[in-house]
Amino acid sequence: MSEAAEKIDLAELLAKRRTVWEKLEFEKIKQRNIKTSGDKWKSKYKEPADIISNLLSELPQGWIWASVAQIGFVISGQTPKGIADVKEREGIPWFKVGDMNTEGNEHNIKKAETYLTPDQISDLKLNVQPEGTIIFPKRGGAILTNKKRILAQPSAYDLNTMGVYPVGVEKKYLWYWFLSLNLGSLSDGSNVPQINHGDIEPLPVPVAPSDQQKRIVAKIEELFSHIDAGIEALKKAKQLLKQYRQSALKAAVTGELTKEWREESEGVDIDGLPGLIAKHLGNDFTKYQEVEDKKGWIKVVLKDISSRVSVGHVGKTSEFYCDESEGVPFLRSQNVRPGRVVFEGTRYIAKEFHDSLKKSQLQEGDLLIVRVGANRGDAAVMPKFEGDINCANIVFARTPKGLGGYLDVYFQSKLWTDLVDSITTGSAQGVINTKTVEKVKLEIPPLVEMKKILELVEEKSSGISRLEDEIDSQLIKADISKQSVLASAFSGQI
Repeated sequence: MSEAAEKIDLAELLAKRRTVWEKLEFEKIKQRNIKTSGDKWKSKYKEPADIISNLLSELPQGWIWASVAQIGFVISGQTPKGIADVKEREGIPWFKVGDMNTEGNEHNIKKAETYLTPDQISDLKLNVQPEGTIIFPKRGGAILTNKKRILAQPSAYDLNTMGVYPVGVEKKYLWYWFLSLNLGSLSDGSNVPQINHGDIEPLPVPVAPSDQQKRIVAKIEELFSHIDAGIEALKKAKQLLKQYRQSALKAAVTGELTKEWREESEGVDIDGLPGLIAKHLGNDFTKYQEVEDKKGWIKVVLKDISSRVSVGHVGKTSEFYCDESEGVPFLRSQNVRPGRVVFEGTRYIAKEFHDSLKKSQLQEGDLLIVRVGANRGDAAVMPKFEGDINCANIVFARTPKGLGGYLDVYFQSKLWTDLVDSITTGSAQGVINTKTVEKVKLEIPPLVEMKKILELVEEKSSGISRLEDEIDSQLIKADISKQSVLASAFSGQI
């Protein structure tokens, strides 16, 4: 890029900043019907601190260093008392950090769970920020997701969100600079990470002259369009793999995967399944029906092959939490994922409390199903473990250990996931209860065919996982390419 003859003027930027502040402040005063005396309200304006640019790297001719505070307003969000009672479905959006994950909000954030009327905005004393404000998480683990979004319309946002409204520079120029910023490096490192105004406002931004800003933005978008096309293709491939995995799981539990094997294995001993279940139950097992078109398969109800179906502890538990060295592992909904139990982030409870919760004590081979929450219906079989273990908000069935692998497959398949919504009760917060889990119907193959099914599923899953890992690697490379483009852009090299 050729060097610009003109030099951007910081004094002009600061003058524009003040003009914009006065306009926004006056609108806020009118919105809230605040009585003012003349222009005294203008005295509240605070000039941003000067940046120590001599400690920074040299920039191309005509560029200057400016702090985020000098070219933008840093504004934290609000979560006023009473906003949880707002039930409007249209109006001025009030965004929470979680809304950044909503489909359609990947860049410009448009869809919220909460909308407010102008009167509600006024009553709750909410500040509405202008369209074009860049928002991001400022508190908690969400900081590490490094998500940033642009307000697509005047909006408010919650206390866990921070925003920067660009002033004196191209909005997209500052947006792309923010994309180069790693939010995780700014948090204070406490148990609950947090980003404060003092972490954002002094950050140095290389500011190009206005015409160059436009050219830089155009070049970034040109280069990003090629990278994004590749990313989109990779994401589509990953979605196809997900669909293929689901097709394989469904074929496994409907017998389609082993149809040829059955035809080639006439005369193979298919006995043993009812006996395995009877041994687990401690009495004769006769509550099943044979499947007509699949020799040796039986139709059962989950309750009839389980020695018990129960639910983990429901109630307060935090007062019984203790250190790992002193307690018993306490699984919660976030520890159960499709086909696997995740021990990372496990809480521990006092031994005495564990002993008092007899009905929620788990054993190896138990089928675990999340009963409530965002991952309601996720299911996995309890793996082998040492010592005691307990749980909360999980429905579990004590099924025969020899069926664990097959049940893991079954409860990852669409036969189960498509059933989850229909067996959920409750309106405000959906819940899966023990009664509905007990009634789940499933078909189980004979043990010899079950072994073949698990072999084939493992073979297909391993292949799919290898391809998914390769796609993830390519997506990481694409992100690195974007960061390389941004580094070049903000050093005047494109």
